[in-house]
Parts: sequence; structure tokens; C-alpha cells
Amino acid sequence: MGNLKAADMTSSDLSGANLRDSELRQANLCMANLSGSYLSGANLRWADLRGANLAWADLSHANLTNGSLVHANFTQAKVIKVEWVGADLTGATLTGAILYATSRFGLKIKGIRCEWIDLSPTGDHKII
Repeated sequence: MGNLKAADMTSSDLSGANLRDSELRQANLCMANLSGSYLSGANLRWADLRGANLAWADLSHANLTNGSLVHANFTQAKVIKVEWVGADLTGATLTGAILYATSRFGLKIKGIRCEWIDLSPTGDHKII
């Protein structure tokens, strides 16, 4: 757990990083590689994740409220019980994301790419 509030981590390689319960409010993670990272419980409120790679990341219980997720890659990401009301997902990729107990209201979703999502509680592909 770390305090990275308003940190500028543009284009950083944070693949596989353990950022569980980290304070990342207003952080600039634009174009960052967060693939396979563990962001469970992280506070990413108002964070800039434009173009970030979140493939295979665990975002369970994270707060992405009002975040900029434009063109972010959520392929196979675990998006369980995430708070992201007001987030901008314009052009984001959600193919294969596990989207369970996460509100799908109040989001900007114009132009998202999504072939399928997993709505099952454990990500076992029972509810595609």
C-alpha cells in the first residue's frame, strides 16, 4: 500500500505491480502498462488512465469514480465490485473482462470494443 496521490507515472511500466489499497487519486497513469497488476482496493478516483494497459489486472473493490479511462485496455481484467460512476470509457476495450457486481450506469461508453464479458461472480465463464 502506497500513497501516490497526484503522482505523474505517464508511460510507466507497472506490469505485475502490487498496488493493493494504494492511494492513486488524481494520479497520471496515461499510457502506463499495468497489465497483470494488482489494484484491488486502490483509490483511483479522478485518475488519468487514458490509453493504459490494464489487461489481466485485478481491480476488485477499486474506486475509479470520474476516472479518465479513454482507450484503456481492460482485456481479461477483473472488474469486481468496482466503483466507477462518471468514468469515461470512450473507446476502451473490455473483451473478456470479468464484470461482476459493478454498476454499469453513469459511464461514458461511446465506441467501446467488447466481443464478450464474463458476468459470473468468480470469472468462471458461466455467464458470458
